[in-house]
Amino acid sequence: MKHSTSKHERSLVDPKDLPLPEVLRDTVTTFTEPHERLIYLASSLAVLAGCMPNVQGLYKQGRRYSPTHFLCVVARSASGKSAINWARKLGQEVHKKIIKSSEGISFGGEESVAEQHHGLFLTTDASAAAFIRALDANGGRGVMIATEIDTLLGSFGQEWGKFSDKLRMAAEHEPIETLRVDDIVSVDRPELSLVLSGTPNQARELFTSPEDGLYSRFGLLVYEAPRTWDRGGPSPEDEDRRATVKQAAARVKALYQRLQQRESPLRFTMNESQWDSLDSLFETRLRDLAQHSAPAELDSCVKRAGVTAFRLAMTLSVLRAFEEGEALDSIQTVSPTGEEMEAALRLADMYLENALHFAEGLPKSISPQVSSKGMTYEVFYGLLPSHFQRKKAVAIGESMSPELSESTVDRYLKKLSESGRLTKLSHGKYTKPNGEAPAGAAHERAEG
Repeated sequence: MKHSTSKHERSLVDPKDLPLPEVLRDTVTTFTEPHERLIYLASSLAVLAGCMPNVQGLYKQGRRYSPTHFLCVVARSASGKSAINWARKLGQEVHKKIIKSSEGISFGGEESVAEQHHGLFLTTDASAAAFIRALDANGGRGVMIATEIDTLLGSFGQEWGKFSDKLRMAAEHEPIETLRVDDIVSVDRPELSLVLSGTPNQARELFTSPEDGLYSRFGLLVYEAPRTWDRGGPSPEDEDRRATVKQAAARVKALYQRLQQRESPLRFTMNESQWDSLDSLFETRLRDLAQHSAPAELDSCVKRAGVTAFRLAMTLSVLRAFEEGEALDSIQTVSPTGEEMEAALRLADMYLENALHFAEGLPKSISPQVSSKGMTYEVFYGLLPSHFQRKKAVAIGESMSPELSESTVDRYLKKLSESGRLTKLSHGKYTKPNGEAPAGAAHERAEG
């Protein structure tokens, strides 16, 4: 079953509406087209996450996640996916620093050129075994970018099945290893950010089925760019963007250096109210799939969207703490603001909606019948903070959909208040039940 492109377009977030850290806000605004801003933001967050060593947060079941995550941008050819290349430039100074730091290291003459290469960015032109050895030589960390999915698939050829398995493990920071002639090369805790882009047909070659476990580990950004002609000549905006991104890259290098100096990981924590917001949103999504008789194989997309939101909130929190002058080389914890949590949830929810719809066209599709009808009300509730004013609720409604008018928001607020899911404190002021947790109260879930 095919979906109209308008449904995908309604699900996209405009970065201009998000409370972004300065390093992202300054560069995002150099793009005039909304879809290019979003591609740049999404890929930048993945690249920046790869520039954050020694940062971890505790999720359920004792899982310790780092900010690194996977992203796949899907659109037809010549649709603005090149914005990813600008995101890559944000990590260029970190890349150079790692290369310089590795000068003089002896490899014994046995490794390939790909394996000897140190740097933030890992090559996609290597075998699965060489990739693991290169990741090991890089301290288990790196960023991998492939702007053409078929190039990546071509590089690994018949080994793709093995490599796909390693990617699934790397996404969860699980140990990966490969055999050499005389020993085993292992990466105990891989921290990998992966950014891919390609056409819908290329993506369908990469993700053969939503059941294989790789699909649900990607944030999916699917869009239809306007069919317009772009001016061929250079513009002043191009040079402004180049200068702005270059300045931002220098700041990212400083951020990386601070975190690299840590003796133990910086702990990312969320308060009870923020955990409740995350749980409420994705529990609603999961319940909606069940109510619409969607195949259970899609449940993993919802559950891993929660992890994506967690990682995005971690990335935004570290960036903001750095810009506020926090001593990232010595402080013990960092936590998201309410606005950062909301931004992370909106982005992760957008990725999820895109993934659910795109799953229908996969080669081994399970033909889900996923509908967003009846979901808007619950998603709106999930995005509401613990304490808020009416104008905040209206802004959230507008950001979700142009069709969610002010009068509709008022109707939702009234219905939620009458059902006891909201308490109206005074005119225009609301709170969620059990939402009295003080702002900034740290909460880590106990290891299971």
